[in-house]
Amino acid sequence: MNRRVALWALMVVLVVAGLLGAWRVFSAPGVPAISMRESLLVASLQFSARVATASRVDVGSTLTGRVARVLVSEGAMVRAGEGLIALDDAELK
Repeated sequence: MNRRVALWALMVVLVVAGLLGAWRVFSAPGVPAISMRESLLVASLQFSARVATASRVDVGSTLTGRVARVLVSEGAMVRAGEGLIALDDAELK
Protein backbone atom coordinates (compact mmCIF):
# COMPACT_ATOMS: atom_id res chain seq x y z
CA MET A 1 0.00 0.00 0.00
CA ASN A 2 2.86 2.34 0.82
CA ARG A 3 4.37 1.70 -2.56
CA ARG A 4 1.08 2.41 -4.31
CA VAL A 5 0.71 5.81 -2.55
CA ALA A 6 4.28 6.73 -3.50
CA LEU A 7 3.57 5.81 -7.14
CA TRP A 8 0.40 7.98 -7.18
CA ALA A 9 2.27 10.85 -5.59
CA LEU A 10 5.03 10.56 -8.18
CA MET A 11 2.45 10.54 -11.01
CA VAL A 12 0.70 13.62 -9.58
CA VAL A 13 4.04 15.45 -9.31
CA LEU A 14 4.93 14.53 -12.91
CA VAL A 15 1.52 15.64 -14.23
CA VAL A 16 1.72 18.95 -12.33
CA ALA A 17 5.28 19.53 -13.55
CA GLY A 18 4.22 18.73 -17.13
CA LEU A 19 1.27 21.13 -16.93
CA LEU A 20 3.47 23.91 -15.50
CA GLY A 21 6.06 23.36 -18.23
CA ALA A 22 3.40 23.40 -20.96
CA TRP A 23 1.86 26.56 -19.50
CA ARG A 24 5.24 28.28 -19.48
CA VAL A 25 6.01 27.26 -23.09
CA PHE A 26 2.61 28.19 -24.54
CA SER A 27 1.81 31.30 -22.50
CA ALA A 28 2.22 34.74 -24.11
CA PRO A 29 5.36 36.68 -23.24
CA GLY A 30 5.05 39.62 -20.87
CA VAL A 31 5.38 43.09 -22.35
CA PRO A 32 5.80 46.44 -20.62
CA ALA A 33 2.70 48.63 -20.66
CA ILE A 34 1.92 52.28 -20.06
CA SER A 35 -1.17 53.78 -18.53
CA MET A 36 -3.19 56.30 -20.52
CA ARG A 37 -4.39 59.58 -19.08
CA GLU A 38 -6.56 62.38 -20.41
CA SER A 39 -4.77 65.49 -21.63
CA LEU A 40 -5.34 68.52 -23.85
CA LEU A 41 -4.40 68.15 -27.51
CA VAL A 42 -1.64 70.55 -28.46
CA ALA A 43 -1.17 70.92 -32.19
CA SER A 44 1.60 72.99 -33.71
CA LEU A 45 2.16 73.17 -37.44
CA GLN A 46 5.09 74.83 -39.15
CA PHE A 47 5.41 75.25 -42.88
CA SER A 48 7.86 76.80 -45.25
CA ALA A 49 6.49 77.90 -48.58
CA ARG A 50 7.00 80.08 -51.62
CA VAL A 51 4.39 82.47 -52.91
CA ALA A 52 3.90 82.30 -56.66
CA THR A 53 2.07 84.90 -58.72
CA ALA A 54 -0.54 84.09 -61.33
CA SER A 55 1.62 85.71 -64.02
CA ARG A 56 5.26 86.69 -64.24
CA VAL A 57 6.86 89.55 -66.13
CA ASP A 58 10.57 89.87 -66.79
CA VAL A 59 11.81 93.46 -66.98
CA GLY A 60 15.07 94.26 -68.68
CA SER A 61 17.02 97.23 -70.00
CA THR A 62 19.31 97.86 -72.94
CA LEU A 63 21.07 100.68 -71.05
CA THR A 64 23.10 100.43 -67.90
CA GLY A 65 23.06 103.15 -65.32
CA ARG A 66 22.33 104.18 -61.77
CA VAL A 67 18.69 104.47 -60.72
CA ALA A 68 17.90 108.08 -59.81
CA ARG A 69 14.22 107.65 -58.89
CA VAL A 70 11.64 104.88 -58.67
CA LEU A 71 8.46 106.16 -60.34
CA VAL A 72 5.96 103.53 -59.11
CA SER A 73 5.44 101.79 -55.80
CA GLU A 74 5.84 98.03 -55.42
CA GLY A 75 2.70 96.12 -56.40
CA ALA A 76 1.15 99.10 -58.26
CA MET A 77 -0.78 98.54 -61.48
CA VAL A 78 1.00 99.97 -64.55
CA ARG A 79 0.13 100.24 -68.23
CA ALA A 80 2.26 99.32 -71.21
CA GLY A 81 4.79 102.05 -71.95
CA GLU A 82 4.57 103.66 -68.50
CA GLY A 83 7.94 104.47 -66.90
CA LEU A 84 9.01 102.45 -63.89
CA ILE A 85 12.30 104.13 -62.99
CA ALA A 86 14.34 107.17 -63.95
CA LEU A 87 18.04 106.63 -64.59
CA ASP A 88 20.78 109.06 -63.61
CA ASP A 89 21.72 110.73 -66.90
CA ALA A 90 24.92 112.46 -65.73
CA GLU A 91 27.13 110.11 -67.79
CA LEU A 92 25.02 110.52 -70.91
CA LYS A 93 25.24 114.33 -70.73
